[in-house]
Amino acid sequence: MSASTNNHERAGIGAILCIALLMFFAPLISLHGALAGDESANGMSLSARLSSLRSSIDITNLAFAQGRGGSTGSADEHPLASVPIDLPQSLKFEWVASLLIFAAEICAALALVALFAARRAAGPFSLAGSFFGALAILQLFVLNTGVRQWTSQLIESGMLGSPQDPFVAMRMLMARSFQLDPGIGLYVLTACLLLASALAYTSAIPRMASVVRSSPRVEVSVPIRVRPVDPQYPEEISTTLDVSQHGVYFVSERKHYYAGMELRLRRNPQLGDMASSEERASVVRVRTLEPGKFGVAVRLISPTSLGRAS
Repeated sequence: MSASTNNHERAGIGAILCIALLMFFAPLISLHGALAGDESANGMSLSARLSSLRSSIDITNLAFAQGRGGSTGSADEHPLASVPIDLPQSLKFEWVASLLIFAAEICAALALVALFAARRAAGPFSLAGSFFGALAILQLFVLNTGVRQWTSQLIESGMLGSPQDPFVAMRMLMARSFQLDPGIGLYVLTACLLLASALAYTSAIPRMASVVRSSPRVEVSVPIRVRPVDPQYPEEISTTLDVSQHGVYFVSERKHYYAGMELRLRRNPQLGDMASSEERASVVRVRTLEPGKFGVAVRLISPTSLGRAS
């Protein structure tokens, strides 16, 4: 796998990663409290909102315990009413959701930088970010389940008052009002990172470009010199199996080719060829033909002026 130097692929993945980064300012979580009502939190207020919800639940829990929900009955009627309900373990670690979301955003930023600086790392960073985003969504569902459990225990404990208390229904509604869910921004962030990693690993954009052909292929054998732009890979002389107006297909025994790799091609090479006569090209597909042999489909980007004239 490698996130290629193919301009279309790089632009597509880059755009998706930019959308993922912009989700930092979108609603990442949706909360509802007894007093604050419905509200959402983006990356700027995420930690504060979750801490506020946790504090609000703690205060409500203690208030109902100390006041026995305003019950008019005696303490003997509700022997457990003066003892606060223990919060579920998930509510004691509400900060984990913030940490996971921030980790996903950091991975998106690193993937965007890697797309232009260290292209092979763009896919792993995007995949790691989508993993953190999915964990954050799961964590929020667990937190909401913990809130529901706390509400059920609060109602069953008798803290809200006796059934004859005219205000018990209002207190019950207040207790049930606490809720938190993943926001649309978190879903989009996770989906964008997953899509970016899929495009980077599968090279889908170059593959689609190779399917949409603007000119027919002709089976013809022409000697070509193939020189990768990256100097760590050696050049070679090969022979085409077929050619078209915008591409060539040749067989190589070298396994360093990958979709999106930038090349320089020279047809009918001769000694003393000038580099200016080379044509710019990009690998769109690599197929294993047999052990030790690979079919390489190349798209011609644009020949140089000298290459056109030759």
